[in-house]
Amino acid sequence: MVLLKIIKVGDKIRNLMHDWRWNLMKNHLKEIIKSGSSIIDIGAEDLYLSKAIQTETNCNVTGIDVKDCGNSNFDLIINNKIPFKNNAFDYAIFNCVLHHIPKEQQRIIIKEAKRVAKDLIIFDDKKGIWILIDSILNNQPIKTFGHRLLIDWKILFNRLGMQFVAYDIHKPLFYPIQHYLFTSK
Repeated sequence: MVLLKIIKVGDKIRNLMHDWRWNLMKNHLKEIIKSGSSIIDIGAEDLYLSKAIQTETNCNVTGIDVKDCGNSNFDLIINNKIPFKNNAFDYAIFNCVLHHIPKEQQRIIIKEAKRVAKDLIIFDDKKGIWILIDSILNNQPIKTFGHRLLIDWKILFNRLGMQFVAYDIHKPLFYPIQHYLFTSK
């Protein structure tokens, strides 16, 4: 009984975090994404962001993840390969996903995303104490986190031969986590 209550509280916290993150990024995405575009949401999990983007931008969104979440319009990444043709999408979006991937593998999946999409959008957490608390509340392994500082992102993009624009994300005072938002040029 106690475990069920903990799980329900964890689900409520996750949904609240989804809502907060979406509210932080939606206005930026509405400016960046053209209506009617095709989008691949990498690390889509429960398709929360995919559905929100599809509704707000009038785009066709396909979710993809490394695990099967039992959703329709959903595909799997297998061996770091995205099962779509080159330039199959207008945009590839990473929403708070890359920090769950070890830094050595981030480069591989970003290159693969750039192969299947014309432009990339990366929304990710900045390093900070709240990241540790968030990982504990969401029962996520801390050791696999690949958070980067801004300079680390710039080095990664440079190594990939990609140019990105960084956006300032202004968070509400009560929201504990800071984020980066990058788009490819």
